[in-house]
Amino acid sequence: MIVGNPKVERLIQQTIADVFLYDLRDDLANLMVSVTRVTVTPRLEKAVVYVSAALLENADRLVAILNQHRGRIRYLVGNRIRNKVRHIPELHFVFDDTILFQERLDKLIGKPSKHQFPEHHSDEADS
Repeated sequence: MIVGNPKVERLIQQTIADVFLYDLRDDLANLMVSVTRVTVTPRLEKAVVYVSAALLENADRLVAILNQHRGRIRYLVGNRIRNKVRHIPELHFVFDDTILFQERLDKLIGKPSKHQFPEHHSDEADS
């Protein structure tokens, strides 16, 4: 996919995040979803919305729910940005597995994961 205008992509990303937070909070209550990035085609026909979930076991469910409601989400996004963008693109939601990919790479090279808290050892416990 050829990437479109970065300003439009950021606008759509922020607007979708606001729609999730304010308009769809009941539908997405237990999923803790975030929009990691958006790519649009140059003529704004299609936008791929990359989402991430706090709990990875919810990823498939999350993407299914979002794609099921993408018409409603597009309508809500359109209401918010219709004066800023000439066309509201069709939305397609996909799971962003960048964090999983990074963790796999870290394991392969023997690097500790950035997403784990290091163990804290107190000097007082040793005394």
